[in-house]
Amino acid sequence: MKVTKEIINELIPLYVADECSTDTRALVDEYQQRNPQQAEELRLVMETSVPQARASAKGLDEVRSFRETRRRLRRRSWLMAFAIFFSLAPFSFAWTSGRVWRLLRDAPASAVVYAVLGAVFWVSMPWNEAVHAASNLKGGVVRENQTIGVSSIAVCINPDGICSNGSGDRLERR
Repeated sequence: MKVTKEIINELIPLYVADECSTDTRALVDEYQQRNPQQAEELRLVMETSVPQARASAKGLDEVRSFRETRRRLRRRSWLMAFAIFFSLAPFSFAWTSGRVWRLLRDAPASAVVYAVLGAVFWVSMPWNEAVHAASNLKGGVVRENQTIGVSSIAVCINPDGICSNGSGDRLERR
């Protein structure tokens, strides 16, 4: 079989990356001994530094999405923890000096404050998700309609600003 310049040119990337077999390396070395001009070109290629490959935009977008999702889940977990704590706090009690002290009975004003804070945290969870979904509305991005949280808030991202909330009603962006 005759080894042509085209065959060697196809093998050079493997040769330069040192990913070819010893037989292929021997074939390229033998060809270079017979063709010094080709050997000089290969030497120049091997001495030239190649810039490092950059991460693709898709990969960066996936990392950013992953970090954003993790951040939102962490925030939702904290909101849930505060909502549960402040919702149960009015029903707390303590055993002191042989007497049971109940927050709801003995300090009703404080119990109401805790209950209101609990309600605020419960309401803030779906609202927080809706706000973050609305903040993702970037110009020119077309996505499907989304229903967010338990409050069934329809978020429409449509270039003309008209969409449906799922029940057949047409909604317009203001």
